[in-house]
Parts: sequence; structure tokens; C-alpha cells
Amino acid sequence: MITIYIDGSEYEVSEDAILGHVLHDVKSAKFGSSYRGLFCGMGICFECVVKVDDDSDRRSCMTKVYPGMQVKTNPL
Repeated sequence: MITIYIDGSEYEVSEDAILGHVLHDVKSAKFGSSYRGLFCGMGICFECVVKVDDDSDRRSCMTKVYPGMQVKTNPL
């Protein structure tokens, strides 16, 4: 297990998890101003874009988690 941070809250997640699935599992799937699930789940629709560390255009469905990851679900 590794520790990541989503909107300032700390979560212990599996080290091989995909961020989009983690967001869905912790019910923090707020993208922009609305709550959403994974739409396409393969990086085409950009509905799951979040800010990860300093990258404000990261597709969560295509992003593997890593220790200390800082995620903001409302990057705008």
C-alpha cells in the first residue's frame, strides 16, 4: 500500500492502482463542478481530467498512482 492525497485528504491505496478507479472507489469523483464516474475509461473523452502535482491536465483513467501523489479533482 502507498499513500496519496486527494483534495487534501490522505488515502492508502494499492501500489498498482489506476487513479481513476481510486477516485471512483473513494467517492471523490468530482470533475469540475459535477460528480462523474469513468466515462470511456481509456483516455479518449477527457471527462476524468484532474490535477496531479503540477500537471493540471492529467487523465485519471490513464494514470498509475505513486507514493506522495497530490491530486486535485477540480483543477480549474
